[in-house]
Amino acid sequence: MAARAEGKEDPKIHTASPSAEKGADFEKAEIDFEGLYTNLQAYNQCLLEKGQDFTCQPEHPEFEIRLTAYGLKDNLFGYIDIPAIQLKLPLYLGSEEKYLRTGAAVIRETSAPIGGMGTNAVIAAHNGWNGTKRFIKCEALRKNDRIYITNFYETLCYQVTDHYITTAQDDSVMRIEKNADCITLITCYPYTGRQTEERLVIRAKRENGSGS
Repeated sequence: MAARAEGKEDPKIHTASPSAEKGADFEKAEIDFEGLYTNLQAYNQCLLEKGQDFTCQPEHPEFEIRLTAYGLKDNLFGYIDIPAIQLKLPLYLGSEEKYLRTGAAVIRETSAPIGGMGTNAVIAAHNGWNGTKRFIKCEALRKNDRIYITNFYETLCYQVTDHYITTAQDDSVMRIEKNADCITLITCYPYTGRQTEERLVIRAKRENGSGS
């Protein structure tokens, strides 16, 4: 797969997050928000046009774009908020275990959750593994329940459209569709507190937008 967009060598510096007025809990810092947003858009477009490659995920779960390179502390991307099950978690790019122990994580080779047609950000979290029960209530989600993604720039609203069980080997849930603006939540199933061979999948499309 072709190389993804890289950070600029001489980034433009900003002193406050554009999301500060929208309630995102980001500290004021010297962060290249505009450069990061532009490169995330380019990354998403590259995935759409050139395809996704999931073969390296087990050995390299790190996301292709590292937020720390832009000044975002601890590689924190934002938050996922699901009011219907009273869940709010920090959201990271890359499904390294250190992030899954703390919150939810966007899987490598899926879209960065900044919205836009032709995107599918796949967000994983534990449901009991090693005592972390982040997505354990997601089975209760129903059609039209809202899922909010707050990134460093804005808050996006998605509505649940589908809810099903599949195998751990089914990578179709991570595929991007050209005419969809979606997110997909994924977690182990059933809730046994150990790794399983099945996955609970929650599919949601952007509110007032298109999606499967």
